[in-house]
Amino acid sequence: MQRVLVSKIFYLNFSIQAIDEFQSLILISLPVTSLFFGWQPFIVTPINIFLLLVFPIIFHLLIKEITSGYTQFWRSEILSIMRFPICIKAAIGLFKINKAPWNSSNKNIKGKIDWFLLIPQLSILFFSASSILYGVVKLYPEFKKGPIICVMKQYFTQPQSQNMETFKNFITTRLDDGYSLDLLIMCGLWSFFSIIKIISYLRILLKKIKNSSENFRFNMNLPIFFEDSTVDTQLLTSRISEDTITVSTVKNKLKNIIINKTYKLKILLPSGESSIEIRYAGIIGNEYIFNILSKDKISSLNDTLYSVAWHRYLYFDTTPFHTISSFLKHILNIHTWCEKSRKVETVIFNEPSKKNQKRLGFVENHGKNSYLFCFFPIPKHSSITAKHSENGKIKTYKIRSNNEASKILHLTKNLDNTECYYYQISCVK
Repeated sequence: MQRVLVSKIFYLNFSIQAIDEFQSLILISLPVTSLFFGWQPFIVTPINIFLLLVFPIIFHLLIKEITSGYTQFWRSEILSIMRFPICIKAAIGLFKINKAPWNSSNKNIKGKIDWFLLIPQLSILFFSASSILYGVVKLYPEFKKGPIICVMKQYFTQPQSQNMETFKNFITTRLDDGYSLDLLIMCGLWSFFSIIKIISYLRILLKKIKNSSENFRFNMNLPIFFEDSTVDTQLLTSRISEDTITVSTVKNKLKNIIINKTYKLKILLPSGESSIEIRYAGIIGNEYIFNILSKDKISSLNDTLYSVAWHRYLYFDTTPFHTISSFLKHILNIHTWCEKSRKVETVIFNEPSKKNQKRLGFVENHGKNSYLFCFFPIPKHSSITAKHSENGKIKTYKIRSNNEASKILHLTKNLDNTECYYYQISCVK
């Protein structure tokens, strides 16, 4: 009953997001309608262009400058194009009478695209491109200039003594109804932006589908320990899914491993160690491939894989700057840029209160500052001895303080009932 209630809440949350998508739909349809019928999307004057187009852009840039930055801008634009049909499906799921399942499950990608779901995006692509082409054909070959372009041309070609009077005329100039080069440029750029977003989305989708499998493979570095003494006792996964474990061959060269042989290993998860059986399938490219056999015993692994918030933060937030001001600072001081690059390393350490309890953690080095991301609370000023899984180095860290970084405040309890903790640390030795 609780899972059904939680699923309904999430369906409701996603359905409400459709309100924002209707706003995007209006912004997409206005320039298309204007180009097809020669209508003005609004009363077009230079002042109105500034108020309705330039001012919102400036305001948006200022908001980004003082908040989350620009690292997610294009990803958010792609997401806005992608999620409209999904919002509709969420609304249907919200009002379903039957119980809605809410379990971690595979994505069933299987290298296929559901083109039926892409009808809204493909329709926008078709009408946006057709409207631009129609506008070009309608104006060909004269390409009649509107009053705004004429006044701008006059401003740059006439003597400077008359510029002030021309500028006043430019401010009060109003675009006439009908087709003109002014309308084509303004609405054409608007429609072209929608076209670029949809083409980018389709390109990403086709690339992902081509490299997909039945189960989604996450790029996660989790320690694994072979129980067979003839194989290296500790490795680090490069990719992992419900049915496959992948280990990079770049730094790890496995010896005495036999193809199609079954091995037992332990994998260190946020909730602790989990035992699974695997079969070695061979080398593909620069990766060792292992197929997971005991799929009925890996619910903890599935819950870890689909608790995506924390490993999305660890592995995808790698941009060294977020705002224009920080970017300019980096450009002016290249050394500072290099020093502040972000690096995340997987570590294993024992819980201070339970010396024989192995725990998973991630050390994040951000320039001269270091942080520990883990899944259980650690008392302030306590020390931990961590082994770095990538190079085998052992270091001792002291917990300095909790880090209340706003970018991880959205992290809630994971599917495996673990919680995320973030500490500022210093290396003792």
